[in-house]
Amino acid sequence: MSPRAGLGLSLAMCALTGCAGGRGLSALDEQPALGEPRGFSPPAPLERRLSTGLTVWLLQRPDLPLSTALLLVPAGAAADPADRPGLAALCADMLDESTQARGALELSSALERLGAELALGAGRDYAWAQLGVLSRHLDPALALLGEALASPRFAPEDVERVRGIRLSDLSQAMEDAPRLATRLLGPLAYGAAHPYGRPDDGSPAGLRAITRDELVAFHRARWRPDQAVLVLAGDLDEATSLALLESRLGAWRAPPGQALAPAAPAPLPASSARVWVVDLPGASQTRIALGVPGLRRADPALPLLALADSALGGTFTSRLNQNLREDKGYTYGAFSSLDPGAGQGLWLVHTSVDGEATGGRCGSCWPSSGGSRRAASAPRSSARPRPPSARRRSRRSPPRPRPWASSPTRPSTASAPAPSACGWRRRPGPRPRS
Repeated sequence: MSPRAGLGLSLAMCALTGCAGGRGLSALDEQPALGEPRGFSPPAPLERRLSTGLTVWLLQRPDLPLSTALLLVPAGAAADPADRPGLAALCADMLDESTQARGALELSSALERLGAELALGAGRDYAWAQLGVLSRHLDPALALLGEALASPRFAPEDVERVRGIRLSDLSQAMEDAPRLATRLLGPLAYGAAHPYGRPDDGSPAGLRAITRDELVAFHRARWRPDQAVLVLAGDLDEATSLALLESRLGAWRAPPGQALAPAAPAPLPASSARVWVVDLPGASQTRIALGVPGLRRADPALPLLALADSALGGTFTSRLNQNLREDKGYTYGAFSSLDPGAGQGLWLVHTSVDGEATGGRCGSCWPSSGGSRRAASAPRSSARPRPPSARRRSRRSPPRPRPWASSPTRPSTASAPAPSACGWRRRPGPRPRS
């Protein structure tokens, strides 16, 4: 850079930072005044019903060239048999693998040629399928969705491949503190026998036990159009949309017989505040997950609680993050969220803190949320330094969870949930010494 260019840059920086005369630009110094809040009227859906019994909600958006179809079916993890956790998730994963007319690669290639995205999964109450595509390609894209819903193949080789992927993912989750705490909070809060006490993605034992025939039977019993809702949004008029859906999804029909009733989970079991600890040797941070009894999705007070959650920890500038990150510097982020369901849900607080100072950090979460609390955390093995040989060994081998500890005062395993319910088990073999 020439001296003249450097001088010009210095003068420009001086002007921007206000070093000339000690004054800055007024536009940077003064905060703009807040304008009047704008009103918002959400679009009202047109509710219709197809000949197959499928309920359709149409949301017309003529200003967008995109169309999105979201299908919800009451076939979530709450419908899993007690001895087959993970059945709903595995079934949803299988629907876009192959159909009676196309193999997995053929189906994937057909979607790719249309520029369409098809995603399927299962949550706690509902399984879902979401299709996104340009509106001009909606017709052939809906045909592929209808094919996946009406005639999945459940090919044995596909089942084993997807099962292996899910088992590998669960194995990784058992060694990851944030994912492990999230998986265990449900079983600890609701109990292993409650439908919400089983992780949405199941357990290793449950996934290994699922057969192809059970997948076919679950799909036939739970994935029914007369129990489902399809939301279609895009640049489409009512007559065209309904004709398209009748044509492309018409082959997906409910089997004869009465539909199974959706799962109706009981409220949270009454209990006092508890603290649970899961030890992951070698973990550099502790994941703290706090669960407080929340509301059902249909509760009229839910919007008010959502507003309170926004103030507590729903955004970066909320109370939790300002306290634990900005003021105390304990964490990179602390947030809260609502997890309502068809049954009673939880109000959650989650953060990660330095493992060496977990105790003091945990206490900072309680006053902000107050009331009854349940926590699952995944801390380091000990605050005491370990010998170098033990540290080297822990780096070579995956961390091994230690037994449960319950009670704010003294470790106990009296009321620990069954390992099969949580997808967690103690691994055999030598353990690092502390």
